[in-house]
Amino acid sequence: MSTEERRPTGIVVRPVVNAVAILRHLADTPGPHTATTVSRALSINPSTCFNILRTLLGERVIDFDPVTKSYSAGHGLAKLARNLPQDAGLQAARPLLRQLADTYRLTVCLWQRVDPDRIVAVLVEPIASDFRVHCRVGQRLPLLMGSAGRALGPYLGLDEAALKRAFSELRWARPISFDSYWAEMEDARALGYAIDDGHFASGLVTISAPVLDRGSVARYAVTSLAFRSEFDAEARKALGEDLASLSRELRDILF
Repeated sequence: MSTEERRPTGIVVRPVVNAVAILRHLADTPGPHTATTVSRALSINPSTCFNILRTLLGERVIDFDPVTKSYSAGHGLAKLARNLPQDAGLQAARPLLRQLADTYRLTVCLWQRVDPDRIVAVLVEPIASDFRVHCRVGQRLPLLMGSAGRALGPYLGLDEAALKRAFSELRWARPISFDSYWAEMEDARALGYAIDDGHFASGLVTISAPVLDRGSVARYAVTSLAFRSEFDAEARKALGEDLASLSRELRDILF
């Protein structure tokens, strides 16, 4: 999206607008991202774009790969997100995620819908292991991606045609047809949880349950992440049911 498409009211400080657009692009769009590709994608002057990227790199909020000459959202940006004040609801939710993570020995995260087409990780409870699935606070994903998308989909107020258009823009590690996705989304509505078996990320199984507000609108999704080989069908069913139960507890806390 061009920076010209976002026009806030009041005084606009163009370098700040460009810097925020670059950070959003690096966080939201699959890489690699060279200075040239970022400049073209955002319609920013190449020299200006390069200078902003180098400034952000100097401030340690983005990373640079000297081999591919590409930039990415860095650990500094994730640290800023972690340091943002969290409301009492999220703080109260954390022990519940921790309990599930410890019970099943996997990573559990809470995603919040922050834009019409995006979710962001607001809580992450990892396991203490050298071999674990990584997710970080501040990580953003397309709204319909993975098991979270299937879990949230039935509660977004979108018809099949609108969902199909949004689905066509997703990029999967292992391809899945819209018909299969739709069927799994309908299963999620009935079961209270959704499963992504290696489509979102190769070798991983993710299971999600939607967290609905008092108007039954999808606001959050709680997700477990694990290696596919670690959970058979029976274990996935048990985990899914526990996630669905957890989502109801989270609803009482968050709303």
